[in-house]
Amino acid sequence: MDARLPSQFKLSLTREGWLQPWNRLRSTEAEEKARLDSMPAFQVLNAVRDVKPGASVLATVSDSAGQTYPALVVQRFGLGRSAALTIGDLWRWGLGDESMQKDLGRAWRQLVRWWSRMSRPHFAHRRT
Repeated sequence: MDARLPSQFKLSLTREGWLQPWNRLRSTEAEEKARLDSMPAFQVLNAVRDVKPGASVLATVSDSAGQTYPALVVQRFGLGRSAALTIGDLWRWGLGDESMQKDLGRAWRQLVRWWSRMSRPHFAHRRT
């Protein structure tokens, strides 16, 4: 990708992304596709060279030439999880209307909940 040329990037879910319930905001595939189609195009992408082995690409963006790039990549790391969101202007999503603002907030909440749902260390509690 040539960083000097402006581009518009459209978001879409990968096959693996469709399988993750926390990665979707609508109850049916048709409704989710319609939501994705109505999202504004993004203009800032933090391009990555490669996706690490073991990582899962849940969403991609495509430019006007049809080139696709990872947009949301997740991976287990140690006892936790990690995620990389490569869209630099995700805030544009919330500019449309009130429903898009709510969707943006819900997407952030679902991502944070996914991050926090790992097994917690067991601590011995001593009663005195």
